[in-house]
Amino acid sequence: MQNISTMTTEASARRNRKPTRPHATMPQTVLDDILLWLDHAERHLADPASPRANPNLLCALWGPFAKLEPGTDPATGKPCILLNTHTPKREDRAVPETMIAVVQLSLAYGGHLTTNDSGNGFGYLKFGPGRIGITLLRLMLNAGPDEIARQGTLPGGRKAHRSLDPRQYALTTSEGDTQGDTPKRRPVRGRQDLLAMCRETYRKYQHLSTAPKLTEEEYLSLIERALALHDAIHELGSDRGEG
Repeated sequence: MQNISTMTTEASARRNRKPTRPHATMPQTVLDDILLWLDHAERHLADPASPRANPNLLCALWGPFAKLEPGTDPATGKPCILLNTHTPKREDRAVPETMIAVVQLSLAYGGHLTTNDSGNGFGYLKFGPGRIGITLLRLMLNAGPDEIARQGTLPGGRKAHRSLDPRQYALTTSEGDTQGDTPKRRPVRGRQDLLAMCRETYRKYQHLSTAPKLTEEEYLSLIERALALHDAIHELGSDRGEG
């Protein structure tokens, strides 16, 4: 078993690596599936009697994804997508379907999806190269400047760190945080930073023949649409929060 010193040294080395190249652009067929999923998910939200969106529409493998598979969140028992990346490969993350749509759309024109090593043995999915990144957890909870996402405790006092179900987390400020382990750098990045990052990658790579055929406005609106769907589903409580 590795000691804390070794884990910290290895995490530091990973953080200091040169930024990786952006991932490949999203195939048009993948985008078409995500658009169909969005249509069906919005219809189900408006009318729960309509069929639930098919999660398999979100599971085509491309770019950074080594695994995208419909599953059940082990912490909550709710439907999710089990996600894993090629590098660095970790244990599967249980991610809400709505956030899988956000993740994929945000990478449609390249960009980076990596694991941010915390130095304590845990890793957090984030967008952006090197130390410039936005964690998926902050995007999921729409965290604002100086807000910290904290995970609640499950029965028996355990925490399911691989679960990204929003029901498990709450936001607190660094000043009001009572759980310790406050981040060394003030957390400030959020959804607007993600949109700015996506705008930049769009402008760099939208000319590629393999890139989806969208205008910049259409592309950013799609990301905002997926985020709005995520917020709407998870504000409705556990009975309907199955995204």
